[in-house]
Amino acid sequence: ESGAGGAARPSVRHARNQERQLRLGFKWSTDEGDRDAINRFLMHCVILSLAELCSEGVPPSHVNWRFSFPTAMKTDDARDYFDRAHQIVEAVCGESSRRNLATTTEADAASVYFREAFKASMPRSYLVLDIGGGTTDISVWTRKGRLWSGSFLLAGADLMLDFVVKNKGFLEALA
Repeated sequence: ESGAGGAARPSVRHARNQERQLRLGFKWSTDEGDRDAINRFLMHCVILSLAELCSEGVPPSHVNWRFSFPTAMKTDDARDYFDRAHQIVEAVCGESSRRNLATTTEADAASVYFREAFKASMPRSYLVLDIGGGTTDISVWTRKGRLWSGSFLLAGADLMLDFVVKNKGFLEALA
């Protein structure tokens, strides 16, 4: 399936190992059960993030919520994803939290994070690769701003999942 504003929607993928089944691609799914799983996951992330911030003395009204999406995501899917995220933040933090919400592409979010978190001095131009689980987002920047961005459906799950499932000790060896 393909449409304006995005790439074909991948299906929810499965990978099996001896103990359990891993399911990937929820962000792209239209299945109601998968949508419920997304909502539960987002709710969990919002509550945990808010708890951490409150434990540091940050009031909920001072939290700025940022949600990102792959450029490959169809416009309608991205809108639905953010509508759900906004509803969850509002349910947890109250109606006034809506003004503290923003959205951006994953490539733009990665670039802003690198520049701000590391106080990095940016060269004349640079390339950002955000390799996620299902997509790789790319953006090309100059000091004046983003020149180009794009996204394609090849990423970590495609490149590493089978290897990790077949080599159970791999992740433990990294720790």
